[in-house]
Amino acid sequence: MKSLVYIDACMRKESRTRRIAEPIISKLSERYAITKFVINELLLQIIKEDRIQQRMHGNYDLQSLSWAKMIRDTD
Repeated sequence: MKSLVYIDACMRKESRTRRIAEPIISKLSERYAITKFVINELLLQIIKEDRIQQRMHGNYDLQSLSWAKMIRDTD
C-alpha cells in the first residue's frame, strides 16, 4: 500500500481547515497508509542558530531525522 503524510498545522480545535481535511483524509485512507502529524501535539523545539550549527557538523536530532525520513519515503 502506498503511504501518505498529512501534516495538521491547525491551531484551533474547531478549525474549518480541519473540518474540510478530515473527510478527504478519511477517503484517502482507503487507498493509502496515512501517517498524521498534528503540530500542536508534537514536542517541537524552535530552530535556533546553535541547532543549525550542530546540523552543519553532522549532529542531528534523532526524532527530527526520523520524521524527515518518513516524509521522504512517502508516495
